[in-house]
Amino acid sequence: MPMEELKFDAKTVRLSGTNLIEASAGTGKTYSIAILVLRILLEKTVDEKDKERNISIKEILMVTFTKAAVAELEERVRQFVRNAYRVSQGLGCEDQTIMDIVQSAIHVQGKSEVDRKLKEAVEFLDETSVLTIHSFCQQILREFAFETRQSFSVELIADLSDVFRQQINQFWRSQITVMPVDMLSYFGKKLSRKNLGEVVNDFFNGKPILNYTQGEQYILNDAYWEMCRSESAHLNGQIDLLKQQMLDFCINEHAFLLNAVDKNTHSRNAFAGIINNPELFLSAFLKKLDNPPGYIKNNFGQLFELAESFNRLSRERDDMAERQLLFIYAAAIYDIAPAVNAYKEKHGQLSFDDLIDQLHNRLYVEHNDELVVAIQKKFKVVFIDEFQDTDRKQYDIFNSAFGRNTVVFYIGDPKQSIYAWRKADIATYLMAASQVDNKYGMHINYRSSDDFIDAMNSFFMPHQNFDTFYYQNSPTGIYYHQVSPPAENKKANLLYKNDRFPVINIVEANNAKLVQAALVAQVAALLAGDYEIVEAHRNENGNRVLKRRSVRPNDIGILVRANNDAIPFKNDLAKLGIPSVVIGLSKILGSEEAKNVLYVLEAILNPTRNTINRALLTSFTGLNLHEMMNQDEVMTIGRFSSYKLEWEKDGVYKALFSFIADYKVETYLTDSLTRGGERIISNLYQIIELLYKQQISKNLSAIELIDWLRRGIENPREDGDEYEQRVESDDLCVTIMTIHKSKGLQFNIVLTDALDMNVSLDKKQFIELKNESGENFILPINMALEENKAEYTQQQLQENRRMIYVSLTRAVYGCFIYSSISVNKKATSAIHDFLTAFKDMLPPGIDFTEPLAISKGFRYKRQSDGFDKRAVPANNEVYFNLIENDWRKLSYTYLAASGFHHNKFEGSIFENEYDQFVFEDLKRGNITGNLLHDIFEHISFEQPAFWSEVVDKAVNRYAPHVAGLYKKNLIHLLQHVSEASIITDQGSFSLREMDAHRRLNEFEFDFPVRYFEREALSGFLGERARLQVARGSGWEGMMNGKIDMFFEFGGKYYLLDWKSTYLGSSLTDYNKESLDIQMSMHNYDLQYLIYTVATVKYLEQQLVDFNYERDFGGVLYYFLRGIRKGETTGVFYTRPDKKLVYELINLFTGANT
Repeated sequence: MPMEELKFDAKTVRLSGTNLIEASAGTGKTYSIAILVLRILLEKTVDEKDKERNISIKEILMVTFTKAAVAELEERVRQFVRNAYRVSQGLGCEDQTIMDIVQSAIHVQGKSEVDRKLKEAVEFLDETSVLTIHSFCQQILREFAFETRQSFSVELIADLSDVFRQQINQFWRSQITVMPVDMLSYFGKKLSRKNLGEVVNDFFNGKPILNYTQGEQYILNDAYWEMCRSESAHLNGQIDLLKQQMLDFCINEHAFLLNAVDKNTHSRNAFAGIINNPELFLSAFLKKLDNPPGYIKNNFGQLFELAESFNRLSRERDDMAERQLLFIYAAAIYDIAPAVNAYKEKHGQLSFDDLIDQLHNRLYVEHNDELVVAIQKKFKVVFIDEFQDTDRKQYDIFNSAFGRNTVVFYIGDPKQSIYAWRKADIATYLMAASQVDNKYGMHINYRSSDDFIDAMNSFFMPHQNFDTFYYQNSPTGIYYHQVSPPAENKKANLLYKNDRFPVINIVEANNAKLVQAALVAQVAALLAGDYEIVEAHRNENGNRVLKRRSVRPNDIGILVRANNDAIPFKNDLAKLGIPSVVIGLSKILGSEEAKNVLYVLEAILNPTRNTINRALLTSFTGLNLHEMMNQDEVMTIGRFSSYKLEWEKDGVYKALFSFIADYKVETYLTDSLTRGGERIISNLYQIIELLYKQQISKNLSAIELIDWLRRGIENPREDGDEYEQRVESDDLCVTIMTIHKSKGLQFNIVLTDALDMNVSLDKKQFIELKNESGENFILPINMALEENKAEYTQQQLQENRRMIYVSLTRAVYGCFIYSSISVNKKATSAIHDFLTAFKDMLPPGIDFTEPLAISKGFRYKRQSDGFDKRAVPANNEVYFNLIENDWRKLSYTYLAASGFHHNKFEGSIFENEYDQFVFEDLKRGNITGNLLHDIFEHISFEQPAFWSEVVDKAVNRYAPHVAGLYKKNLIHLLQHVSEASIITDQGSFSLREMDAHRRLNEFEFDFPVRYFEREALSGFLGERARLQVARGSGWEGMMNGKIDMFFEFGGKYYLLDWKSTYLGSSLTDYNKESLDIQMSMHNYDLQYLIYTVATVKYLEQQLVDFNYERDFGGVLYYFLRGIRKGETTGVFYTRPDKKLVYELINLFTGANT
């Protein structure tokens, strides 16, 4: 009997035992986990040496399944702990739940005790354990290396594809190519390197072929081939004998056959024309035996009996061939698996799967009690997030380690389990649900509008006892739970021509092409002005008010089944002028631009007419054959030779950007007439960034770097976010993505054509099943029994139903479902049962609507962003016309080459309002830079009461059309900036601690510069961070610039530069590693060196006994979009080496000449 589900309330749920929280989509799962963590810190204690003590944040483990989820959960926990500490200090907090929890704890324990606990939690926030499953396994194996028998010097590798490929090729050469010729002919096309590679990869992904048993031997030798020949010869002899008997029967019993054919109309139609040709007749007759009609059985007597025997023996032969083929696959695994393991052991490497396997062996297989005690001593409370994506081994690890004596919360939603192909095991979730102490349900939907929630409930339960997830009344199945809106829902309505309308619309068309056209037409209609979104807000008086606005492109998400399905939609939308982006399309090294960059690099390394021609005919230049042939050959080869010298001297990215500049690549690709230019330039910059990272991190030569790129193109399997194609535009765009990619995201309006997914076995070579122990295995379709096929079909139908759930629950206000009638009428279509139920009785909020056509002449016009588009200079520099060619007013901008000035274009959906603001709403460019500089110039960090006045004036000046959005969020930005952690060689502090009277804003400097050569400046930081210096022979003049802020703190002087540069839409884009790369790519190294020289020269004049080591604190760059309170993200700090600074001073002053 299923366990009774309890209603979940984060403020009151018991903090003990093992617990399963089933969190329906949109119910605030991450928020609730963070609240529970806060309660544990305040309320939970453990007994230690006969004494109670509180649980430290270091003793709370949180595991989730993606790096993005880790970042989100960790940020939420940090925020809640800090907010709780503020409450305990008598400061305000917008979250009433946090207020209540802290006040309740103070009431029970007293203020001083709560202060102590929260202060300790804040101090240890950096030791919070929010990990992926692989990070958790890696941490345990390293920390408890003695107990787990783990080597200390092990390298973790994400991609073993090169090793697999080498070993598969080696097996193919040594075993398959030397097979007897008759055996090669016997297996034919069934035995292919592609199929063998898939079987081997499946094995290493935890899905072995059916017949492979660990420990048995599978050897391909002469004895095995002789056995194959013997088995096949025996069956082939019997088959040949039967075939001859049937042919003799057709010749000798011709009269009988004439009579049999004439007995039935269908028989006459099938055989009358060929009855006089025994071989043709027999061939046609045998084809009827797969599903023999009645006249075959009844009218053809002995021939039918012979044919049935013939068919039976033919099937036996096919089965035998499949078994022999399976043995070859097993032999491949038997040969390759130890070779791969030996390679990893020799090189001291582990894969991600190895981490799980090793910890599983130590904990579950070996029952290592000593390790369990050690882990439980480290972690007292455990949260396993996204539990529906757990596989059996992962659950065994968690249950072995924490199943006793630990507080465990498993949090997930079985209705969103759609990653079976990544080994997510819904059966494991259901098993765990029956074993925990308590089961809770979260069913208040904070994502969607009231209208949509009502319609969604009706969609998934159109009538009582509807089998939503195709479990056919199984007692251990998944069932839909009605969800409710919160008491006060900020999401109001979607209107069409000022009226509410059914928010789930089902549109049927005859085929896929018409479905696509209708969906695109609906997007156009949504953007034409008749549709409006109504949102609820609280005004200054606290009253609820509704605001209406037109639908924008970024309100819309199109969900598709597979990546390849996205491009046709993007192309059709582009024809209408509708901006769109495809998320997660493919690996960047699989793009056409990767090949084109390879051609350019090959031309640089080996500049000949042929290699250069190929490079110039890529999509980067826009040159046609005629234009290319008219290029000056000597000059062109000279150009590419100079790129080669730059590559050798300054690195690959400098060489490629010289190519981009010389051939005006950016100008061509950003021209509105260049089709797909944004996509091309985005891919180009991303590939250059990858090449730069590879060259720097692995110190690769030019030949090695080209080889790395070539291998990546041939097999683009690298894992990691940097290998995913980025979004090509930061405009307000329609988002197109797969259902799998959309999980965890939301869109105001969802359109999808992917819900009539059909289960078909026609093109399947293997199917994936589970054995009695719940372990995955693969089975050739030809060997599958009917019950195997039925089991597979049911599993696929169940997952497809869950895909429908994930799709609909992405929507806030409305969803348009497009379905092909030719598919949805099949019983194996995922949406078939839903449509059948709706046609019998249509629930409120759901409607069948006719396909739209695009209005004649429609073309989308982009809405204004509310900014004044007039150019505003970055500062008030005055430029002079100088007579002497080498005598100039110099600055960092003048001396610096055009560094890596591109943005990372990323399509993101933000649950955090502040992240939404800084990463998306806060515009990019000079206007925003001037706005922020104006604010920072006029505020005091230690006096937040006066910030609002400064912000109001600046916003009214620079961005009056978005004042409401900007004013509130810029105050938050100032709070983050003033309280961000600055960690220097001497300690840590924040700008809030600084005395306003000890700072200078917009600190301008001028100092004379004696003549110096370009080469003398260009190599100042050495090979790993070489300065990029503008072209020119040499310069002299006046060095001029402005330092955003110059200040003194703790007896040391610092210079600070504000950067509003957009580096990405995740805080990981602003961590130390990312900032180091960006500083080099944007050539800010030269900027801060010049600023340091100016600062040192100024301090030498002001301080009689100036000492660089004692008095100069260093350089700070604040990348404002990534700055967070109490964190170091977004803060770049360095103090240049004294020797380097004074060498640069000598260069500028001519001291060495």
